[in-house]
Amino acid sequence: MLSGHGGHIQKIIDSYQIPPGEIIDFSSNINPLGPWPRIKEIIKKSCDAITCYPDPESQSARIVLAKYLGVNEENILLGNGSTEFIYLIPQALRCSLALIYCPTFSEYAFSLKLSKIKTHSLFAREKEQFHIDIKKIKDHLPRPDMIILVNPNNPTGYLLKRDELTNLLNFSLNTKTCLLIDETFIEFVGDPSRFSLVKEVVNHKYLLILRSFTKFFSLPGLRIGYLVAHKDLIRKIAPFQPTWSVNSLVQQVVREELFNPNFIKKTREWVEKEKDFLFAQFKEIKDIHPYYSSANFILCKILNKRFEAKSLFLHLLKDRIIIRDCSNFKGLNPYFFRVAVKRRKDNLCLVNSLKKILT
Repeated sequence: MLSGHGGHIQKIIDSYQIPPGEIIDFSSNINPLGPWPRIKEIIKKSCDAITCYPDPESQSARIVLAKYLGVNEENILLGNGSTEFIYLIPQALRCSLALIYCPTFSEYAFSLKLSKIKTHSLFAREKEQFHIDIKKIKDHLPRPDMIILVNPNNPTGYLLKRDELTNLLNFSLNTKTCLLIDETFIEFVGDPSRFSLVKEVVNHKYLLILRSFTKFFSLPGLRIGYLVAHKDLIRKIAPFQPTWSVNSLVQQVVREELFNPNFIKKTREWVEKEKDFLFAQFKEIKDIHPYYSSANFILCKILNKRFEAKSLFLHLLKDRIIIRDCSNFKGLNPYFFRVAVKRRKDNLCLVNSLKKILT
């Protein structure tokens, strides 16, 4: 059985002797439409750049990103995937106590432990649809130096509203508490500007926003992530980043119109339509309870106690389908699993297999 992250497709192919190309991977939350078609052309055109060192400051790429986000280039630090910053930020800021709202992306707990930073956890309740309670964060004692939230959250898909975030931002300013918000899945939200504080980093020196090109832009292999924060925080964190962390091909991809508005609009509309379809199909399976999600995945609970997520994983694997067993998420029990939204044909394969196995 696999743990950690989703997307371990090669390990599964090797472990279970499944021919490549036969697996439908619902464990990986990558845009199934793939990257914007021009990306491959840009990479081919940029191949000569690999003979030179990349710009260590990624300046031209940061200028493009700043325009897209509505901030200044001094507010942006480009990195080797957002995971690089998940480990760099604790090293650079050296807080004494971090607060995490569970269940959520486990890499944060790992990085804090590695940096020997004490962590306290709050827990979203299943009966409250995994709602994140801002009041509980503000009331927590002892008071943390850093608050970490994923919005929309992974694996629950819960989305904090703008007024809730503003409330928390004001609290962080008044208490001088760093507020780190992971917006890896924010581009899947219909109007991200309504739910993001990214433009606030210009004036608020305790706010950090993390984003990546892995999920929405379907570029996990290129490893592109970026931190958006107040310029003073960027200056503090940047020295901890290895030189030439961002390669030449990545910088060129970011420079070359990666934020194509037609691609972004098409993806959002398509994912929302397929997510609604998949959610409705799950609602018709009496042994599954799906939770509404604002991202491109759906968290489900198995109601048939004959099956845990681990055994369901193995049964679905016989049909060449992979799901994400969520039993290793802090705050979830062995009956939870997560599936990404895929193309209609693949979604139907999953639904039919679940009906066959659970009924």
